[in-house]
Amino acid sequence: MTVPEIIDQVRKYHDIMLKLAEDDGTSPNFDIIVLVGTFPNGYGRIDEDALRPYKARIMTYETLIAHARASYADYIDRQQKVEKIQKMVDML
Repeated sequence: MTVPEIIDQVRKYHDIMLKLAEDDGTSPNFDIIVLVGTFPNGYGRIDEDALRPYKARIMTYETLIAHARASYADYIDRQQKVEKIQKMVDML
């Protein structure tokens, strides 16, 4: 898929989301993330800027997975700290 094709598709999603929010009487609150295996040829800062008005960005699956793993590791770390505190409270 080319960058212009992605931008056209993003524009459609953006317009649909605005229409749904309008129909619901709510304020639009969304981001559009386009997941790709690899970035399109020539993708760069200009393309990122072109997507910004639509609250959209392109992300690779690899980046998504790395973020998910980091978030999960952070959750596990915090959970272990909570468990230690809970054990101390239980001992009181």
